[in-house]
Amino acid sequence: MAKDLDVIVIGGGVAGLTAAAYLSRAGMRVGIFEQQHKLGGLAGAFSRRDFLFEQALQWVVGCQPGGTIYTCREELGLTLSFKQLDPWCRQIGPGFDVLLSSHVREWVGELCRLFPKEAGAIQQLTTDAIKLFRRIPDTPRKPNEMLTKWEKFKIGLLTVLNMKLYRKYLGISIQDLLVQEFKEPQVRTFFYSLCPIGSASAMLLLTTIGWIKEAISITQWAGAKPSSTVSGR
Repeated sequence: MAKDLDVIVIGGGVAGLTAAAYLSRAGMRVGIFEQQHKLGGLAGAFSRRDFLFEQALQWVVGCQPGGTIYTCREELGLTLSFKQLDPWCRQIGPGFDVLLSSHVREWVGELCRLFPKEAGAIQQLTTDAIKLFRRIPDTPRKPNEMLTKWEKFKIGLLTVLNMKLYRKYLGISIQDLLVQEFKEPQVRTFFYSLCPIGSASAMLLLTTIGWIKEAISITQWAGAKPSSTVSGR
């Protein structure tokens, strides 16, 4: 069987299926090897009695015109449809019940009202997140050696503008950042619930806040409903 293939893709998740589709589109004979009984990886669900559970993937970014997923859909002729999320979700935890939307001032204001002693740190973190997110250059869709001088200049300029924020957040994990910035455990819980990967770079948390602000980039599979996240201590 392998002799009849030009390429073998290991793993039938979203990335593997996308790679295989583009390779097939380019005229190659492609085989996908997946250990599970169905394809899709984390972009799947399973049923238990009357309930449907998502395996992991609840929302995705890049579905707006010009975004990565949107471009893949158009180029591959996929019949995918998405629903824009705004509000994005409802975060429920000890001492807070907050609806998150692109109107960041509203939910930041609510957090500051609930935790007035942490208001300065809350506003600083969210302000830094939005500032950083807006300055992140678009991911080039070609090798570095094919970038034009203007593209290289733009990426370099944005990197310089972000340098102060990079130094502040790049070398610290989400968990350590929250311990460093907030004294109230409830506030730590709130921000941790946005991106519950404590060992990951704090940059991932800031990027998530940026995605919430730019609601056009946050979408989920059509027909699904905005989620609620319940957080414990």
